[in-house]
Amino acid sequence: MKISFVIPVAEHIEWLADCLRAIEVSGKAACEVILVCSGETDRGASLGRQWGASVVNAPVGANPATARNAGAKAASGDWLAFVDSDVIVAQDWVTVLNSWEGKDAAAVGAPFRAPRESTWVQRAFCWMRTGGDAVEPSPWLPGGNMAVASDVFEAVGGFDPRLDTCEDVDLSLRIRRRGDAVWSDPNLRAEHRGDAPTLAALFRAELWRGKDALAVTRRHWREGRELRSGVLPILHWLLFAAALLFVGVGKPGIALASLAPLVAIWCVHAARMLRRAEVPGIRSLAAALAVACTYHVARAAAPLRKSGYHRDPKEPGA
Repeated sequence: MKISFVIPVAEHIEWLADCLRAIEVSGKAACEVILVCSGETDRGASLGRQWGASVVNAPVGANPATARNAGAKAASGDWLAFVDSDVIVAQDWVTVLNSWEGKDAAAVGAPFRAPRESTWVQRAFCWMRTGGDAVEPSPWLPGGNMAVASDVFEAVGGFDPRLDTCEDVDLSLRIRRRGDAVWSDPNLRAEHRGDAPTLAALFRAELWRGKDALAVTRRHWREGRELRSGVLPILHWLLFAAALLFVGVGKPGIALASLAPLVAIWCVHAARMLRRAEVPGIRSLAAALAVACTYHVARAAAPLRKSGYHRDPKEPGA
């Protein structure tokens, strides 16, 4: 089967050469590589041409969904492999994807791995990602390490360009709603170089990623996992508001007590993350708790941002 790699590129191209090199090692000869450039300069396009990639221009500042759709439109492969420019695929990535030919799968992918030279925040954040060590059905796949059968991608309308974030969750759920299978295959290993290296960077990243989470939850509320993703930020708002109210009326003890459920949520999440830690222990638990707390607070604050989902009465795949 023919595979078309689609790689969206904006201004940050520090890992693009490594990304293209990894694809070449994995089996570029049997693949098509399409670079979708949306930056203000020609740096990404120039580098892509040096590696033999086709270049498609997207509007400056186009979001990932728009860029990936533009690349998919220009692709000729049976499968569309969506890989981000800061992602390094494993040497056998193409071989593993080819092994899915003829099987009951409309989309396959895997959670990202932490960078080889990673910070403790990057390692702990990796523990948060879902997906085990077995090939199994998955509720959704990350947009930077997933492959979709081209006919299925076209049938569901591609990524929703109105979503700046969570477009990968939305696409995966629309594929599943259609009755097609979405699989997580841990053998499709990929390292994400662009993971946030510090708690401050993680907060900013999740503040951005979470801004369309409620829109996706509203669209797919029948999915239990997505309903939980929408309920948790609302719970944070309510309990934070209650704490502020009690502080305002001079009852700091009750204010602290009202935050106890949030602390419990963070602790439960950290405990689940700890199961995936290479060396479980006090330091790993502290790292998991710090990352879980940062993640949930940022996701709760994300909907307060002005930018986000561009509402339209017609939902793709509805």
